[in-house]
Amino acid sequence: MNLIGSKLQTLERKKKVLLVLGNDLILAFICWLVFGPPMATFIASEFSTGILEIFYSEWISFFFPAILAISYLYIFGFYKSLIKFFDSKDSIFLSLTGSLIFGFTWSLIHVYQFQIVSTTFLSIALLQGFLLSAVFYAFLNISRDIAKYLLYPYDTDPDARPIVIYGAGATGN
Repeated sequence: MNLIGSKLQTLERKKKVLLVLGNDLILAFICWLVFGPPMATFIASEFSTGILEIFYSEWISFFFPAILAISYLYIFGFYKSLIKFFDSKDSIFLSLTGSLIFGFTWSLIHVYQFQIVSTTFLSIALLQGFLLSAVFYAFLNISRDIAKYLLYPYDTDPDARPIVIYGAGATGN
């Protein structure tokens, strides 16, 4: 095991969970910043409006969806599994619903900022929320796969030989 992995092994479970929660919050912020209103407004204003100004005016559309999605994931046990045994196939439903909560809550907050909403704007906001969900879902799973790879590298013994276990049934394939 590498140095970072051994340092993380000595941390208490609460600190490890807080570290992963912080990671997910940062990932949600990056997704929102790039695929949400800040970057779109920044580009639409031809870079005349500062990105910090946009963040200060739109922070609610990040804060509530992120807290709601991460709370959902925490309550339903997404953070109980260990990175060592994490498999994205096992947690697909939970991470997918959490990311959909993030994206579509953002869409609702974004749409409710306006008095009059056209159907084209509504469809664009929903598609943007879906894109935000898809990117957040990918970031959640990729970050855990990368952490698993870095913290617990897959080592094989060069002298190992394949064996067959007789009488093991379907597990001995």
